[in-house]
Amino acid sequence: MQLFLTGGEMRITAQLRGTQGKELQAIMLEIIEEFRELEKLPSIQFAIKKFNEVYVKFMWFYDYLDVGSRFQRAVTLIHSKLTDITQTALQAENR
Repeated sequence: MQLFLTGGEMRITAQLRGTQGKELQAIMLEIIEEFRELEKLPSIQFAIKKFNEVYVKFMWFYDYLDVGSRFQRAVTLIHSKLTDITQTALQAENR
């Protein structure tokens, strides 16, 4: 099951198979319909709108600070340090 929040619209997709799958799919369709009804409430629309605004601001901040590449560099640095420490410990043990 996947849940998507896009532009004030909620989409839920579910793929189930077999007899039990059909029963679960019927339940899922009922739940989806209830979500669609809830989505019509002003408070829910407001919450989805604010969530999307926060998400856009977070992604801008993430891109501005280049967090992705900094994180990759930090992981690479930590890995190289741990590898160096391990090799040093093995070398000390062999002496």
